[in-house]
Amino acid sequence: MGHSWNKTNSNHKNKLYKKWRSTHNADDEHKYKNYRKLFKTVTQAAQTAFYKEKFDSRINTIKQLWTNLNQVCMLCKVKTRTNIDNLMYRELAQ
Repeated sequence: MGHSWNKTNSNHKNKLYKKWRSTHNADDEHKYKNYRKLFKTVTQAAQTAFYKEKFDSRINTIKQLWTNLNQVCMLCKVKTRTNIDNLMYRELAQ
């Protein structure tokens, strides 16, 4: 289950919600809430499987585990580099 699956089903869930809100029909509400429950269950299962694989100690080294943990928790700041293309120098009048 990749990103496209999640995006497609999220869009479908949103369409069901909009239809229910515009019609106020009990059947549309039931369809939306059932789909929302299924979507949430599948999404949580996919997320759990993703993080289990990411933090599997049998696959990753300790260094890789800490790198993954820092990425997930944002414990360290992301280092960015600024490239300076041109430096202009101007002498100040004394």
